[in-house]
Amino acid sequence: MAEWSIAFDCKSNARPLIRQQVFMYYVYVLYSEKDKHLYIGSTPDLKKRILKHNTGRVRSTKNRRPLKLIYYEAYILRRDTLRREKYLKSGGGRKELAKQLEKYFEKIGYEFSK
Repeated sequence: MAEWSIAFDCKSNARPLIRQQVFMYYVYVLYSEKDKHLYIGSTPDLKKRILKHNTGRVRSTKNRRPLKLIYYEAYILRRDTLRREKYLKSGGGRKELAKQLEKYFEKIGYEFSK
């Protein structure tokens, strides 16, 4: 959903400036430095969600901390984000992530299970 606002330039007789604030939704991948596994999720507020994960306020990851954000994608529509999250959790999506993050996984010694 987009929010619109109108601003006026008081220094001239210029036409009003129309600004659009776009709300984004994110699908993200976390790497657990404790158990060496990935976590895939989605959220409309990425910074707040990562903070919740790393302060133990997310049940599914509270015993897997510390967690590191290693990948994210942004979408305008929530349904696109949810569809992408579901795909990344599938076999094909995990293979795509393995290819996309291949060099990073090599760097940290991550063994991607197929």
